[in-house]
Amino acid sequence: MLIQKAGGSVAGSPNISTDYIVIGKAPGDKLKKAQKLGIPQLSETQFLELLKTFEESVQ
Repeated sequence: MLIQKAGGSVAGSPNISTDYIVIGKAPGDKLKKAQKLGIPQLSETQFLELLKTFEESVQ
């Protein structure tokens, strides 16, 4: 998976150690929890751009 390849991990639910949450079409309760925790939200496009920037920086 792209996230693991970049050194990250995927969580089932946002928590205090979550750095970002990627927002899909129907985020629901996970988005509400992330907002309460102050976790930055990314669209899929923003997330892919962030990964691209990361990959370019490690080359």
